[in-house]
Amino acid sequence: LQVAASVGNSSMSKLRRRTFVKAAAALPIAVSAVGIEGCARSAGQATGPLAPELLHAVGEAVLPRELGADGMARAIEQFQRWLREYTPGAERLHGYGTGEIRSTPDDPTERWNDDLAALETQASAAFVDLDVAARQDAIRSAIADDRLNRLPDAAGARHVVVGLLAHFYGTPDAANLCYRAAIDPFACRPLADAPNEPAPRR
Repeated sequence: LQVAASVGNSSMSKLRRRTFVKAAAALPIAVSAVGIEGCARSAGQATGPLAPELLHAVGEAVLPRELGADGMARAIEQFQRWLREYTPGAERLHGYGTGEIRSTPDDPTERWNDDLAALETQASAAFVDLDVAARQDAIRSAIADDRLNRLPDAAGARHVVVGLLAHFYGTPDAANLCYRAAIDPFACRPLADAPNEPAPRR
């Protein structure tokens, strides 16, 4: 970047120009060596701190089918990205009417990977090779002791399946799917558009 910034300087020396040309010539080689694998990954299943193939198999079993393949892949990638960027011990927003300071829980990545491994171990065959109904049976058995009456905060979920669902149902995609309209929570609509109902979505 320092070399590139100096290109516009009329007093740049010939040596700097040669350095810039050499750096530019090396760029395709660097992309070839480093970037191709990343491009290949982005075209396939989402990668992240959780085992991607197993997480994708879980998502197919528990996320709404109305999302379709692309919507499920996006939900799983958003979950993986959230977990990659997760910071344990960070101060959370204060609750309404209280000054209590709360922090985010410990990083759940390790135990959630253990959950995925347990689903694989307990299944009668490779978890990813089971049909959706068989995966759902395995998941019901795995979270039977949670006795949930509501979805917790994603980071506080005891099991990875609950964490995935809690994260998804807190996203704008979930609200839009629920109402079949472009609600887009957390986004600011133009003031002039406020009197209009959100546009319908398929």
